[in-house]
Amino acid sequence: MPPNQVLSMLEPRAAIPIEYPILTGIERIADEMFLKAGIVNLPAPAEPNVYGDALLVLVAGTPPVGFIRVIELNGQPHLEQLSVHPHYGKKGVGSALLGAAIKRLGDSGYSTLTLMTFEDIKWNAPFYRKRGFRTVEEVTSTISWLLRREQELGMDKLGRRVALVYDLQK
Repeated sequence: MPPNQVLSMLEPRAAIPIEYPILTGIERIADEMFLKAGIVNLPAPAEPNVYGDALLVLVAGTPPVGFIRVIELNGQPHLEQLSVHPHYGKKGVGSALLGAAIKRLGDSGYSTLTLMTFEDIKWNAPFYRKRGFRTVEEVTSTISWLLRREQELGMDKLGRRVALVYDLQK
């Protein structure tokens, strides 16, 4: 099957509740990639019940092979998780999910999308910067809260973390 036909089969769509346990599994297996980067003891993947509270959950594939979960913090979207099963990595699935989320959030009138990620891992901050994200310049109360939460989870001990933002109304 030609690659473009495979990608069209993986076009992002809204997740349905019966798929939430699959998403937890995708996050778990995708997190194993961090072992190759020397990052161990990541927080456990999200439990299936948290997906229903998200602002936006999109998946690619039936059954899903990747997902993006966006929550709302202080009235603005925050990208909480983007995971793709490693078998589908480097095939544009993550980019397609991110692009679909950006479009939906922008069309809904939101102004920015934030996220926290590892600065020095190529599929983290560099991936997002290539897609138009930039380092947060002003540490707002929301970013301060996120930094504290990451410290509580021990994320700051695993590698250099950075807050990024995307302007949805470009």
